[in-house]
Amino acid sequence: MNKDILIIYEHLNRELENACLLASELMYRGYSVDIECIYSIRKYFIKPKVIIVPHLYDDSQLLAFCKNLWCSNTAILDLQYEQILNKASKGGIHTPRGQAKYAQHIAWGQAQVEEYLNGGIKSENIHKTGHIQMDLKNHIFDSFHISRNNISNEFNLDSSKKWILFLSSFSYTGLSEEKIHRFEKSLNPNARRFAKISEESRNIILEWFESETNNYPDFEFIYRPHPSEKNISKIIEMTQKYSNFKCIDKYSLDQWIDSADYFYNWYSTSISDVYYKNKTCFVLRPVKMFDDLEVGILEGAKKITNLKDFEASLNSLRNKDTSKIEFPVKKELFEYYYGVRDNKEKFAFQTIADICEKMMVDKNLHYNYDYGRKGLNFNNTKTLWGVISKLFYFIIFEITSIFKLDFIKKIDSNNNYIRLIKVYSSESYGARKQIKVLTNKFTNILKELYGNK
Repeated sequence: MNKDILIIYEHLNRELENACLLASELMYRGYSVDIECIYSIRKYFIKPKVIIVPHLYDDSQLLAFCKNLWCSNTAILDLQYEQILNKASKGGIHTPRGQAKYAQHIAWGQAQVEEYLNGGIKSENIHKTGHIQMDLKNHIFDSFHISRNNISNEFNLDSSKKWILFLSSFSYTGLSEEKIHRFEKSLNPNARRFAKISEESRNIILEWFESETNNYPDFEFIYRPHPSEKNISKIIEMTQKYSNFKCIDKYSLDQWIDSADYFYNWYSTSISDVYYKNKTCFVLRPVKMFDDLEVGILEGAKKITNLKDFEASLNSLRNKDTSKIEFPVKKELFEYYYGVRDNKEKFAFQTIADICEKMMVDKNLHYNYDYGRKGLNFNNTKTLWGVISKLFYFIIFEITSIFKLDFIKKIDSNNNYIRLIKVYSSESYGARKQIKVLTNKFTNILKELYGNK
């Protein structure tokens, strides 16, 4: 199947809205666009002029994301969703290497431009555009979000109260010793240190919320767990104990930043989304972070380190005028990581669409990648069993895109098949319906933006 552009996403909540906005812009310009998950077999049968991927770090990802039946993808655009890292991660797995270097790479701001250059990527392959996610904070997208009243009705939240949202990034809590060891060897050599400080920090932060929730009946406290967060039994227990404490994982981060009033953060780069939405936020840091593990955007940020100051921050939110509360991160740091944009400049999604258009005709932005053997040989597996196994995964993914397998989430197992089905369920079910709904919404907004031209 021929398409002008194929957009690949990995994480539904993180990327789908951005992918649909970009796709809507490209379709508005007259191009054919498809959106597929990295785990889907469908992408293998699509022959696009340009393929857009969420990240591209090495040859293994090149094969997994970009190979098709014809081995024909030469125009690859890397959105690089992981651009704000800690010192320990710089120059590591997040730096493109091998053939991945020859793709075209998006940088939000000057910080990522420097990372690319330090990693040996040529300047002509780097495009500083800003971040699509921050485009969605502009007032023109206000109608895109589900209304606060609808959110209130769905989750039994009192819309007359102030909503206090905690943005959890505790993805390393509740991990088994086996999983920590595996992470140390393959993904993150600092996994053990980070898991320990995550566990300690979450326990104390939950103690703070439990200590104060009853004292603020005029607030609705909402805990938004990280998609990979484990062992949330204590959090669920608190929702049963306190009527104004909720744990909600549904809907995108952008939706909640639009709906909630005030925010608390521990380690999440989502503080940037709050900043660009011009809302109030505090950073909770009961346990000092190791210097080399501190996330870049939070270096030097003002942090709450004890219960007394946490209580004082809650009291400050009771005031009618919260505009005088200082944001914990300086403006200059956001500009360094996300670039500077004023109303006269293009949005990031428009600039990235421009790059796509140019890539379709400019062969200087292409590269003849070596994909190995053609045909139905996924990831160039060397054995028949390897091909069959990969095909089995694809079939499971398609099943989870149709059927909601909620019972799988309740199974506590380290079995690789169970783990994959859990991932597939969270990233595939209902995605195609969401894509249709989102692109329709964005198309209507673009018609207004361009004056129905």
